[in-house]
Amino acid sequence: VRSEAALPRHVRRRCEPGLNEVYLFHGSHPRAVTSIAEGGFDLDLSGSSTSAAYGRGAYFSECSSKADEYSKDQEDGYYKGYYAMLLCRVILGKVQVLAEFDTEACSRLGEGQAFDSTLGDREAVANTYREFVVPSAAQIYPEYAVIYERVYRRPRVRGLRNFPSVAADEDDDDDDEEDSLTQASSTAATSSAAAEPRPAAAAAVLLPRPSPR
Repeated sequence: VRSEAALPRHVRRRCEPGLNEVYLFHGSHPRAVTSIAEGGFDLDLSGSSTSAAYGRGAYFSECSSKADEYSKDQEDGYYKGYYAMLLCRVILGKVQVLAEFDTEACSRLGEGQAFDSTLGDREAVANTYREFVVPSAAQIYPEYAVIYERVYRRPRVRGLRNFPSVAADEDDDDDDEEDSLTQASSTAATSSAAAEPRPAAAAAVLLPRPSPR
């Protein structure tokens, strides 16, 4: 899992290898991230904003660029124009690996079933991304919230600035270049959102561990 390999050893040690626990990204928007931090994942809403290629469940990626595809900017309020994703510890357990989309994959997951999670390996057949799906909120611990701004080479999206390294007199022949670069660096938040200025580009917040139920 790439998100695991990129982490320092002391962070990876938080995961329980016997449970196949890994760090994965989940794309969202700032308001949803706040809701998930307070109340956890609501799997009744899974697939409500994106197509559920592998059936009901919470969807994750090992690549932040894939999670960014599912991220949405806040339309109003304090984080207007900013995007969000979560970095979660996810228990995968026994994984069923699928090369093709299967909306019934979720029926083979969970208590009393053969598998605990699904890995949609579209990278192997289409050279895109791998997606991970779990059926239960109990398998997910949202540990970090990342609030960030997309920086574009040209201002094609509302409220976003030019990428600073691109000259204003660029030739039109460059129009086919990749449009966006997502900043992934993060800084720890040390005070409440209400007391802080708007984030510069990205901010990571360590979410509190939920109380035992």
